[in-house]
Amino acid sequence: MKTRQTICGLPVDDLALPAMTEACYAIWERTGSCAVFTPNAVMLASAVRDRRLLALLSACDLSAADGDGLLLAARLCSTPLTCGKVAGVELGKALLYEAARRGIGVYLYGGEPGVAEAAAKRLSEEIPGLRIVGTCHGYGDGEEAAGQIARSGASLTLVCLGFPHQEQWIAAHRGRIGGILAGLGGSLDVYAGRKKRAPRLFRSLRLEWLWRALREPRRFVAVLGAARLLILLALRGKKKATS
Repeated sequence: MKTRQTICGLPVDDLALPAMTEACYAIWERTGSCAVFTPNAVMLASAVRDRRLLALLSACDLSAADGDGLLLAARLCSTPLTCGKVAGVELGKALLYEAARRGIGVYLYGGEPGVAEAAAKRLSEEIPGLRIVGTCHGYGDGEEAAGQIARSGASLTLVCLGFPHQEQWIAAHRGRIGGILAGLGGSLDVYAGRKKRAPRLFRSLRLEWLWRALREPRRFVAVLGAARLLILLALRGKKKATS
């Protein structure tokens, strides 16, 4: 069964959370490395405007649909993602639980100073057997961080630098580090308890993007860009239907 779809040129894997997690580890076991990205509608809109960003987002082994906006874009492009959304914060947790089960080392990279350490403490309390071998904030030298991670022997690295910095960093250093490298945006802030996910009601109504925009007003410009793309896709689909 074909699991990879293309939305406005962006490859996205139509896998549910358990299958996505399994695929990450299977690719790592087979090749020694697995880069997994978690694009959303805002990232898609940026990629449509800038082909370099599209190429960057395409340079991964797995791509998880992180957001209802991306699911809507897929439907408007007549390539629906039947397995639904795979939120980056949930994928990160699933990868961590599997890492604990396997007994492999984990590295947490990103966030403001103190965030990765706080996330490590809370995650270690939550997930029995989790072996975190190092942490590093995202405001230092990326080359130095890559060296630290490579020396740590981690087999799973959560990279939380935000788009497009985390994807650029993963593309530049995956050959040196190896293991599973997951670009997860602000997930460390959630794991550390610094930020909260949208309430269940917002998520059930597919309005998590609105919750985040209200909490972080600077995101409104990016959200408007994504909304513009969705409107254009809807109009294009309507034109095709009537032609």
